[in-house]
Amino acid sequence: MIKPSIFSLMCCIFLLVCTLLPIDVSAFAIAPGKTVLEFTPNAVAQQEILLFNTEQQTLTLTLEAIGDLAPYIKLSKTQVTLTPDTSVMIPYTLRLPSGFPQSGSITGMIVAHQTSKTFSGDSSEIVRVGAVASVASLIQVNVPYQGRTLEASVYVAPTDAYQPVEFLAQAKNVGTNDISSLQMRIAIYDTENHLLTTLSSEEQKLASGKRTDIVTVWDPHILYGDYHAVITFLYNGRKQETALDFTVGRFPVELTDLRIEHFVFGSQTNIMLLLTNKESRDISVITNITLQEDSLQYSTSLDSQTLTLLSEQDKLLLFTWNLTDVALGTYQGEVSLTIEDTTAVRNFYITLTPEGASASFAPVQSITGQIIFLDPTTDPSRSNFSATLVLVILIVLVNIFLFGFWYYRRRKKASEQPPLVESTF
Repeated sequence: MIKPSIFSLMCCIFLLVCTLLPIDVSAFAIAPGKTVLEFTPNAVAQQEILLFNTEQQTLTLTLEAIGDLAPYIKLSKTQVTLTPDTSVMIPYTLRLPSGFPQSGSITGMIVAHQTSKTFSGDSSEIVRVGAVASVASLIQVNVPYQGRTLEASVYVAPTDAYQPVEFLAQAKNVGTNDISSLQMRIAIYDTENHLLTTLSSEEQKLASGKRTDIVTVWDPHILYGDYHAVITFLYNGRKQETALDFTVGRFPVELTDLRIEHFVFGSQTNIMLLLTNKESRDISVITNITLQEDSLQYSTSLDSQTLTLLSEQDKLLLFTWNLTDVALGTYQGEVSLTIEDTTAVRNFYITLTPEGASASFAPVQSITGQIIFLDPTTDPSRSNFSATLVLVILIVLVNIFLFGFWYYRRRKKASEQPPLVESTF
């Protein structure tokens, strides 16, 4: 009989081995991943899929069609066997109906899954072993909408400083009728939602099922700027709107750090800024700081500073904040950097408490368009794996200790018993 401590030790060792060993999974694949067809009533499309086995063992695969298109898909084979490192082409037929009750994208999939191993002592009870792996090829049929319908998207390419901005719209007539008059209009706003300008493209026609590219150009001729655009498509008395944010250029100076030092409540504190010149040229920058209490009962502006940053230079600025009439609480701050009539703004918060003062950036985009993460990122999978491994090792060590203690007690008890004396009668 196995003692409880020995059994516990064996279970822990088994758990440790299972944790460290990788799981063996069969490898097979399907191509193409996606097939897109335009709808034609009563059309018959001959298609095919490719299955290949990259596993070093023979695999038996079962194929089936699922989804809305499943009733219209006929596979030439529903089961195939592939030897190691081989592939096979499986033809299939897609017979479309005269029409679908809905418009848009009608989809289906051809799924190939590995036939699971089975064994049974009774034909009425089948035990399946292991998970069933599967891959799929998506089939999509685009059914036109009735009437005139536009499908459009707008893209703005990254734009360098002082260069024109190109708005590229890709539009498709997914309706059954032609569009006789299509026009794109763009309204551009600044970060304070002030309308700066409006743009309009030329009118054009777009036949049913056809695509077109619409390009509209805006030349602000600026060093840097963040903007919001509202794009409107007008066609045959209908209107569709979309919106996007975009940035022109890159602000040459970045606010890389902000902190509070030498805080004395009721007296003063220092706000330290670290500026970095991202360009390979000297830059003159004007820096301003404003502070405002959340309740709006207090606001102040600190003395501005003008400095010249050499090529790719870091420089620390010190601003003194008079706290004579400042209460404890949270204050919203704003750092504005001005270069050549272009201003970038960075928001932050300062919290004053009896224990001290702290500062942090507001959780928004920085002046360079990048997100500032205040906390380090970690890989949860690695953390979970490490924690599990440490726990398992700890359990194993504890059980080894308990087993040793039990074995030592048993030996000691046996040695303390008096030896048996043989008796002769």
